[in-house]
Amino acid sequence: MTLTHPDITRYFITIGEAVRLVLHAMVLGEGGETFVLDMGEPIRIADLAHLMILLSGLAPEKDIAIQYVGLRPGEKLTERMFEEDEVVLPTRHARIRQARYPPASRDISASLAALFRMDHSTDRRLIEAVLREWVPTYRAEQADSF
Repeated sequence: MTLTHPDITRYFITIGEAVRLVLHAMVLGEGGETFVLDMGEPIRIADLAHLMILLSGLAPEKDIAIQYVGLRPGEKLTERMFEEDEVVLPTRHARIRQARYPPASRDISASLAALFRMDHSTDRRLIEAVLREWVPTYRAEQADSF
């Protein structure tokens, strides 16, 4: 079995649970909100792999070897549900929160118009500068792997 990294974690939620929460969020919504579902605590993928092997009646590292192959470009060890500058608000449902970005410091219509005029021949640094205006956490090195 191959895993990317021994410390990598991910959030998990069942399909049924997600559907119920999305339906609740639809009732809460008035239009334009960003809701985030509570998916509990992140789970170490290595722990999940060990459990799957054990539940199959086998022994990790004895019957099935686990090989760590390293993170892929742009892949993160941990997921974040919210960005640092987001405001997280409770809702009427205990497992649904609302995320709000701080108001934009300026009108982005000029940047949007500039982006629409760009094409494959546009200097990449110019494109990245416009993207950083909209998404301050954007990192060009992460985009290189896609």
